[in-house]
Amino acid sequence: LGFLPTSALFLIAAVKLLSRRGWGFTLLVSLGSLLLIWLVFRIVFSVLIPAGIVPEAEIIQFFRNLVAGAK
Repeated sequence: LGFLPTSALFLIAAVKLLSRRGWGFTLLVSLGSLLLIWLVFRIVFSVLIPAGIVPEAEIIQFFRNLVAGAK
């Protein structure tokens, strides 16, 4: 599956189990944390993350094109 889907599933399960809060809190914390982790390691540190079913390279290129077009 790759890094993003498996990490999302793990974080959702862990936060739900450990926090005993509602699904809204669980999803917000889990997906927010995953986004922050991905941004730091993939964008800032340029660490290659295992490929999977998420087209990560296309997503990054889309945002780079948006930023380049805005200049």
